[in-house]
Amino acid sequence: MMIKENKAEFDQARISKYQDLPIKKDPGMYVILDSNGKPRPHDNVDIVLDNFRLDGKSGHNTNVCAVARQVIPNARIVSFNFFSSEKKEIVDWIIENKKDIAVVNCSFSGPTDSEIERLEEHDIIVIASSGNKGNENIISYPSQLPWIISIGAFEDNRNQVADYSNGGEGLDAVAFTDIWFPVTADYSKLHWFNGTSTSGPVAAGMLWLYMSRKGKKLTRQQARDLIHINCIDLLEPEFDNKSGHGLFTLPERMYMEIKGVIGDKHLKVDGKKVIMDTAAIIDSNKRTLVPLRAIGEAFGGEVKWDAAKKEFTIKL
Repeated sequence: MMIKENKAEFDQARISKYQDLPIKKDPGMYVILDSNGKPRPHDNVDIVLDNFRLDGKSGHNTNVCAVARQVIPNARIVSFNFFSSEKKEIVDWIIENKKDIAVVNCSFSGPTDSEIERLEEHDIIVIASSGNKGNENIISYPSQLPWIISIGAFEDNRNQVADYSNGGEGLDAVAFTDIWFPVTADYSKLHWFNGTSTSGPVAAGMLWLYMSRKGKKLTRQQARDLIHINCIDLLEPEFDNKSGHGLFTLPERMYMEIKGVIGDKHLKVDGKKVIMDTAAIIDSNKRTLVPLRAIGEAFGGEVKWDAAKKEFTIKL
């Protein structure tokens, strides 16, 4: 059930629209790595390793799970207490189940961690919050790892990037924060949660919505490209340290408009600039030749070239 306090944010990000579309294919689990606060029963979150706090009190992870459930009411959400001695076992489980995982969300920051870095070699989409220290040039760890998608916070009520939201060269985008959710199963008591701890799971949930309605699981690079192309510029054109590529919104439609000019390396994908390796040309036979890789990747595909076989492959 849509909470009216979330309507403005969900409508602008097109979350509401995508929630109303039929699911074409379940892309897999939405995995949350967070603290020891146990998810509330009515949020319907799976617990594989029950190492959460025993007193039953809610915590940071409790709220992150609740935010995720508001964005993705039909997904299988799995939550782990990553602030524990079982980090290796948790990462082992993720790697073993990677084919059945759509996205992993990390709404925390901390010291370097060799366990989380083991995921780099596996093509699993990982979203991490940029951090809440108000830094303009340093995003938090693990968000600062180049293979992780870094998300900052945007406040709709103030129409600005949150003052506390960390920025920097590695910031990919910002997403909505200040999301409401029910504390009780009957929705008689509501609570709201803010910070980049909220915007991270919102962005991860948006990716899950897109994949499930598109019927296609994305690679890590495809997810990053989707976010960059579908951002609304906030401060500077294309990129700035405070908002990254801008405010992430889901595509208005499932299909894209691609425009290019002969002799120009720039494409426009739904109005956003994408740089090709080489420009489109008209050959001596007056045929228009356009770089295949750029077009394929703009559609969210994977393009491969086998030089030995002189064979190309496009997976859409």
